[in-house]
Amino acid sequence: MKDKSSNSVGRPYLPPEKKRKVRSIKMSDQEWEEIRSRAAAETMSVSMYIRKKALWSD
Repeated sequence: MKDKSSNSVGRPYLPPEKKRKVRSIKMSDQEWEEIRSRAAAETMSVSMYIRKKALWSD
């Protein structure tokens, strides 16, 4: 079998500790739209906005 890190086609290989997995949370449509609006105002994805607020906010 080939080493995954030498594959030049497709997405770059990430080690397991850097891979992200889908997680889900519950929120209302109104809450989701507010998050989408705030993320857009900061020109970032909703996922990055949520990570930023959850992990790096005071």
